Amino acid sequence: MVAQNAAYTARVQCSGSSNVSVNDSTIKSVMYISSCAKNQLSMQRNTFDVASGQIPGLGYALGLCSNTDPSNIAMTGSNKNTFVDTYPLGNTVRFCDAALASGSTWAIDGSSGAVFVATGRLYNSGTLNIGSGAVIKVSNVSYSDAGIHSKTGSELHVEGTSSDPVIFSSYKDDSIGGDTNTDGSSSSPSAGDYSAPLYLENDTEATLDYVQLKYGYRAAMVSGTSTALFNHTLVNYTNYGINVSGGNVNFRGSFENVSNRAITACDWDGSVDCSVDAAYVDWNRSDGPFNNSNRSNDLVCGMVTVSPWVYGSVEHDASMYSVLNCNGSTAPGSSMPANAAYFDQRIGENQIYCDGGYAFACTAITTAMNCLNAAIGLASSTSPFPLPGSSISTTGAAFSAGTVSAADTYVKGLEYETPATITLGALSGAANVIGIVSSLSSAYSSCAP
Repeated sequence: MVAQNAAYTARVQCSGSSNVSVNDSTIKSVMYISSCAKNQLSMQRNTFDVASGQIPGLGYALGLCSNTDPSNIAMTGSNKNTFVDTYPLGNTVRFCDAALASGSTWAIDGSSGAVFVATGRLYNSGTLNIGSGAVIKVSNVSYSDAGIHSKTGSELHVEGTSSDPVIFSSYKDDSIGGDTNTDGSSSSPSAGDYSAPLYLENDTEATLDYVQLKYGYRAAMVSGTSTALFNHTLVNYTNYGINVSGGNVNFRGSFENVSNRAITACDWDGSVDCSVDAAYVDWNRSDGPFNNSNRSNDLVCGMVTVSPWVYGSVEHDASMYSVLNCNGSTAPGSSMPANAAYFDQRIGENQIYCDGGYAFACTAITTAMNCLNAAIGLASSTSPFPLPGSSISTTGAAFSAGTVSAADTYVKGLEYETPATITLGALSGAANVIGIVSSLSSAYSSCAP
């Protein structure tokens, strides 16, 4: 059903099994589309030329609302719809809870002349491809979580270029895509203008290359068992950067003007599949991701590998275990030496009594060594990196130091400056390593006599 109302708005609402095709037309008024399921709507080779006075309020040129599947609305290629920017908002495509269904694929880029504005959500349960030159602005005026929500089993591929990146920004940002909030110069963008442009939920697979994420409270939210590969990505003017509560992330790029944590992940305990490989990142400050005068103000926390990191085009090294947990506690690699020293201390104390003829102390030493060597044997059978040996030959501290060093070397060897695919090498490697180091660190404490 198509209707024209007095406010110069064409409304397309799909009902039942009816199909709607709007092709090869010049569209002079705002068009709102709602409730069109997969394959119910086709729009190709149309020209949106919405003239002055034809856009009521913040109507936008094309609205995709109420679970409309946009997969057959051509925005790239020879059949694409085009948008003529003859009036503010005349080139805008609004997401107001559109929903790309499972099995659907939709491609958008900058070639249509459209600027995409998320005043609500674009739910992605299929495959969403965003190409070079695409501009996606986000407003949280109507919804606090406006943006792209990739759901279970979905794929998100954002592929810009060095000269024509994909940009996610604030609806107040007039520097790209025009004056989207139609207030002239009365407002300007700032960090926290909206919650986040990207929500990668459950089992999403995402690849992003040459992307800018600007002016959100956060740059991206990653959860569940999602995997995400960010290459050549700039996070700029945000309160926080990337929050990972589950899943694995590779990040290569830079952070600028981030006022709080740039990357937050789960704790270094290996209990959750939740880690970030953030090597070769330019943090735009001399101490990189760390604040050496106040570690509570570090740019990263949780299971994040950051070495080497970049400042002024120079690479700097740091231990894999330098990053603290988000509650301020240390990583297992940092606590393991202390636990090993405690083990050696207790062995030494009992050895004095054993040498003095006290059998109980000799028994305690034997029990402790058997306990620790059993833990080492178990770790050796599953460790992806070589341990210093299959049992303690010198002291617990020496074995601990060798283990920490070997683990650090192993993970750094898995990191690449520009990962080509989501191989998760350093991520899964770090997760395995932390499991090994955590078990040995705990063994030093629990086995001590």
